[in-house]
Amino acid sequence: MQVKLNIFFNISHNKTMIDLIDECSKDLRLQNYKLSKDRRYGVEVATLFVENKKQAKMTGFDQGDYVIITSPLTHFLDKECHDYVGEILKKNISRMMKNENLKKGQKDLIVGLGNSQILADALGIKTLDKIEISPFDKNNHVYKFTPSVFLSTGIDSFEMVHVLAIWLGVDYVILIDSLATTNIKRLGVSIQINSAGLTPGSAVHNKGKKISKETLGIPCFAIGVPLMFLADKALDDCPKELILTPKDIHENIDTLAYIISSAINKVI
Repeated sequence: MQVKLNIFFNISHNKTMIDLIDECSKDLRLQNYKLSKDRRYGVEVATLFVENKKQAKMTGFDQGDYVIITSPLTHFLDKECHDYVGEILKKNISRMMKNENLKKGQKDLIVGLGNSQILADALGIKTLDKIEISPFDKNNHVYKFTPSVFLSTGIDSFEMVHVLAIWLGVDYVILIDSLATTNIKRLGVSIQINSAGLTPGSAVHNKGKKISKETLGIPCFAIGVPLMFLADKALDDCPKELILTPKDIHENIDTLAYIISSAINKVI
């Protein structure tokens, strides 16, 4: 598959942040990492559970349940493929919620992270637009929120989410954000979900405080797609602060937003 790229933007940073757990440059086979290939559409599902602090230190990822769904034909096929991927995502969200003793109908806050001014970083915001809520129903239990970026408010996303979670009395949080990848083949076609939460802005190295069960006190699930590729991993003599995105990023995000929102709507 040939991937066309656009130059995204420059970032001032001197340390690479890894967002996908199986790109941590460690041999995960000894950590119960499993990769299975589906019969339809060439979909691959990778799973890993980081059980303890030793594994967390080795991988560089917090303790929790991680699943990566990779569908290389997503942007070449139709709604049938999109719904198929969404069903796999839905099953894994439901499984992680069940493991946290959560049930359908409990109060939840869905947070779309990112920057609407930068398309590759707008997945969370675009997805949130498609999440269904019933604001005029007194029994409404689903809330959604998009924090403005730190540079515009001076307020860290964690602080905004923390205040809302307490005020609304929600039982859990679902976070949606764009990620970065070191593997160009996964750009826009891998969806990672975990029960460990995430750090807003990690993909563009503007790291805030982590939003997780440990910091919020309630279960936090994170869903992300790598839409930014670190250019120095593919191009010789390329500045480390250069990031690339797919040429058809607008269409890609629309498709991904549909897949993720459909899965969440069915779960909640």
